[in-house]
Amino acid sequence: MSVSPEALGTVSAWLSRPTWSGSYAHWTEHAELLSSPQAGVALTDFALLDPETAAHHEALRERIRTDGAPAAYRPLILGEQLSDWTALTTWDASEQYLRAHPDLLELDPPDSLPGALPHAARAHDIPTAYALVRDRTALQQYIDNALTSGDAEALRHAAAIEDEVYDDQLSARTHHQAALLLADTLNEADPDSLAPSSPTPRPTYATG
Repeated sequence: MSVSPEALGTVSAWLSRPTWSGSYAHWTEHAELLSSPQAGVALTDFALLDPETAAHHEALRERIRTDGAPAAYRPLILGEQLSDWTALTTWDASEQYLRAHPDLLELDPPDSLPGALPHAARAHDIPTAYALVRDRTALQQYIDNALTSGDAEALRHAAAIEDEVYDDQLSARTHHQAALLLADTLNEADPDSLAPSSPTPRPTYATG
C-alpha cells in the first residue's frame, strides 16, 4: 500500500509529540487518519528509524481500538501529570496544580508524600491535606485523630509526611509501626526498626 504524504506527515507529528496530553490532542484531531491502514503502514516505515517509538505507538493504537482513546490515554496522561506535580518545589504551586488536575486524587502511589496528600484530600479536602505539610500542629492533630479512630491508612500516610517533610524519622517509624498494628498486619511489624532512630546517649568525660 502506498502512503500519502498527508498520512506520513500526520503520523510523524503524532510520534514527535513531546507530551501524552499533546499526543492525545493530536489523535483527537486526526483520529480517522491515525486509525486507518495507511497510518499502520506509515508506522512500519518509521519503525526503520525508531523501532521503539513506532512499536509503542502501534500498541497504543491497538489499545485505542479496544478501549477507546480516552481510556487508552488516561493512565499515560495521569502518569505525566504525577511526574509534573511531584517536580514542583513549593507547596503553593503543588496545591494549585492538584486543584487544577483533580484526577490525580484517584491515584494511590506507595507510602510517600505523593500518596499521602491525595489520601488526605480524598478523606477531607485539598486545604486540609496541605495544612499537614505546612503546620506541624495540624499534622499532630491528624495523627491523634487517626490513633483515636484506629485509622491505619491515615496514620501510615502521616508517617510519610513526618519523615519526608519534617525529617522526624523516629516519629515516622513509630507511627508506621503503629499503623501496621492497627491494620492487623503483625507479621509486617518490626519494632527493632525503631532502635537506630533512638537518640544515642552521649559519653561523659571525667574532668580535672
